[in-house]
Amino acid sequence: MPEKTGTVTADELHSTLAEAYLGVWRVVYTRVPSLQLPGGQSIDDWKRGYNYLRTCVYPFFLDAQRLFGPCLFSLYVLNHLWSGIEGALLLYLLNELLKQIELAYIRGTPDVWAIGSILSMRLLCVGVAALVRWLSRRSFKVNRSKIFDVPLLITLPPAAHLSLDLAAYSDSSNRPNIDPAKAWDAFREIFGTFSVAFTTISHIAFIWNMTRGQEDGLTFAFLCLARPLFTHIFTRNIWSTNFILYAVNPNYLRSLALNTIATTKQFKQEVLSGSLEEYLQDGRCLRCPPICITHFLPEFQEVANTLEASPDEFPSELFSTNPTPLPDIIKDILGDLPLVRFSLLQRKRFSITSLAMYQRTTTSLRSTIDQIIYERTALHESLHHLEVLYGYIKPRDTKADCLLPYPLPDSDPEEPKKEGMAISARNLSFCYPRSPDQRLVLKDVTFDIPASSLVVIVGANGSGKSSLVKLLCSLYNPTLGTILIDGKSANEYRRQDLRRATAVLTQDHLLFPLSISENISIGDPSCEDSPEKMERIRIAAKMGGAEQVIEKLAHGFEEMTRRMGSLYTSEEPPPPGPLKDIADAVEEYPDFSGGETQRLVASRTFMRLSSGSVKLVVADEPTSAMDPEGEFELFEALRKVKGGKTMIFITHRFGHLTKYADLILCLRDGELVESGVHDELMDKKGEYYRLYDIQASAFRMDTSSSPVEYYGSESE
Repeated sequence: MPEKTGTVTADELHSTLAEAYLGVWRVVYTRVPSLQLPGGQSIDDWKRGYNYLRTCVYPFFLDAQRLFGPCLFSLYVLNHLWSGIEGALLLYLLNELLKQIELAYIRGTPDVWAIGSILSMRLLCVGVAALVRWLSRRSFKVNRSKIFDVPLLITLPPAAHLSLDLAAYSDSSNRPNIDPAKAWDAFREIFGTFSVAFTTISHIAFIWNMTRGQEDGLTFAFLCLARPLFTHIFTRNIWSTNFILYAVNPNYLRSLALNTIATTKQFKQEVLSGSLEEYLQDGRCLRCPPICITHFLPEFQEVANTLEASPDEFPSELFSTNPTPLPDIIKDILGDLPLVRFSLLQRKRFSITSLAMYQRTTTSLRSTIDQIIYERTALHESLHHLEVLYGYIKPRDTKADCLLPYPLPDSDPEEPKKEGMAISARNLSFCYPRSPDQRLVLKDVTFDIPASSLVVIVGANGSGKSSLVKLLCSLYNPTLGTILIDGKSANEYRRQDLRRATAVLTQDHLLFPLSISENISIGDPSCEDSPEKMERIRIAAKMGGAEQVIEKLAHGFEEMTRRMGSLYTSEEPPPPGPLKDIADAVEEYPDFSGGETQRLVASRTFMRLSSGSVKLVVADEPTSAMDPEGEFELFEALRKVKGGKTMIFITHRFGHLTKYADLILCLRDGELVESGVHDELMDKKGEYYRLYDIQASAFRMDTSSSPVEYYGSESE
């Protein structure tokens, strides 16, 4: 075993686990059970395979048959069945043909009818096989995206993701690792494995037929299986067990980090502005060719020497490498045992035909068994993917959907409808799910926000403002306490109804990889078929301050924010010339600044506000990347469309908002320390006064004083 390198915490491993240090890697894997059945599988593996068959494969086949249609699905099944028996059938016909040729050579007279019949059958089999493969490929090439990808591979996997709320999605064990392409791969892999299994069975049947009537026929069949079985039993395969692996060598990790800094666009500006080029080029740990390195610092030479002693190839290769050559020697000898047995024990019935067929058959069988052993891992991954897929088809959520609609139907039709949402918090405490230290970011918070109020939440960084907003928007459940919406617990309402009645605008909102118009219109999906859709989009863009941003774009509202799909080139990067110009044009998309992105996202929010279903508007630092003028214009536009809606603002630059606020909530270290209106909180000279005064002090600063005089000298 390679020497352990790097510092690794000594974990207390469970009795069912084992570990290995392979090069720069640490691998922790489940121990192989002592009781195993042929093929290296434990009884539990066979049970798990049966469960896969019952819960995943059978429903998957039913779905595929329904989506493909009986004819296309039957054609696909027929193609794989034929692939499984084609090899053995052709071997059988070849054996019969060689026998007839050998008899003709011995007798001096060929049996033309027999040879012609065999050749005709062989040509017919080859032709039928080619026709079936062509029909299968052509049908699936035409129908794959039309029939399979859209309803099953695109609709179901996103539904698995969309069925989770934010709390469940933040837990990686709940988050489905579903790639639409993998479902198609699973479909092909399952049928491919069945085809290889049929191939193996048909080859064994052919060998049995060849050796039938011979005293040692069974022995010969066993010898044909000896090499692949020995290989599988005595070869360590990391993919045959559950495992996790990660790099532990600190020099290797530093090498990856520096490579990322040097080669990633994300860090390019920092590298150039910090003059880091020479520092990054002076290291062997970048794993550059020597020609790229101009100087070697001593510490980098040490890194290089350490890494040379620790292989960094993928652990599967290191794990399966035998410590001695003995298993490889035995394996190759076992591969020649059928030939030895035939040569020594078949002297009386020796013929060139039988020798050639035995040699070819054993080679083909050995290859087939090796393939089915190899395919076992891929099949297991495919079955696991189906298990994940069908496990998430039924929506799972940490927050149950409740029965009450929101808003509730009016009990008195003559009473005027409330346009805003009344919100109350009672002893609210919150800790993010799976937080390492389980620290409460909100502690015993209680307040009342009347409907149609304008509320400003203030506090220093880390005071819990954004966490409070996530609770009010039904993105998380409170750890302790209750949130009341219009006098009823939020848990009594349908979660989707509450979110539909809420418009959220934060600094973290992103542009979707869609056109500008769809990025805005998606704020109100119900407008999709409206004849006034484009006019509403233009109005929303104007209110969000994005009108001038869109006018600069080559395609205006139809400009794509990002190109989806991959560009493939024969040479990376393409050589200078017209081909490279086309590639650059294909990959080109707008590069929006932070302020421009926030304006476009704000336009989406104004589109949502125009839907008429919004009762609560939450703005969490939506102007962090805007200039003061843009921030003022956005807040003014939000106030103008407020009407009777409840509005909650979070901003560090809150001076021009608080004078309009009906309620100010001041947080500090997750606790609500003050609440009231601006004048009341200023008179208290507490936390709100301190925060407000910090901002106001910059404008009270004596312009004749130097910054050092105002903020204090260094000695102070």
